[in-house]
Amino acid sequence: MHRDHQLRIVVNYDPGPAALAHAWASGASWEMLRNYTFLDEGDICRVLKRTHGLLLQAAALEEVEPEVRKAAAAAAALLVRFPVIEPSDDAPAVPLTDAA
Repeated sequence: MHRDHQLRIVVNYDPGPAALAHAWASGASWEMLRNYTFLDEGDICRVLKRTHGLLLQAAALEEVEPEVRKAAAAAAALLVRFPVIEPSDDAPAVPLTDAA
């Protein structure tokens, strides 16, 4: 629709949430994450949980290339750490030694 009406879509990119997710998936401590940003703890959790959900959706899409789906599933598993997401049967955690 936006192409039909020549509407311009502006996308504001903020690298902060991606940096938080990367740090958390790489093994950063909760305290380190809290010191890295001005976000409140609840906002940090929200960013990481939404990132986790998005990665799980990408991993489940048949339209996405198998390699991308596999990478998305692996990345989602790296975000499964307390206090953000507790490991369970539905969201197994990947040991950091296996992730590298």
